[in-house]
Amino acid sequence: MAYIEVELFGGAGSQAAVVWESGRVVMVPYMVEDLVGPADAWPVNAALARLGVRSDGRSRDLFAAVGLGCHRDTDDWAMHHGEHCRR
Repeated sequence: MAYIEVELFGGAGSQAAVVWESGRVVMVPYMVEDLVGPADAWPVNAALARLGVRSDGRSRDLFAAVGLGCHRDTDDWAMHHGEHCRR
């Protein structure tokens, strides 16, 4: 299980994540406030990789591969629960 948090505004932002397995923390919580450098080192992508997510072949960015960029806020996700993202 993972907790992920993304805050973006105008292209700038931050990410945070933590991952648990069998009730134990297996990826300690960490936050990055400047999203620079390789995307696979950012917290959300690291958490997704830890959960076993692999690239869809179109993007190395796991965040995009699982469709997390489909909606801009939590309310949008709640409204479209269960729908597949059209990419």
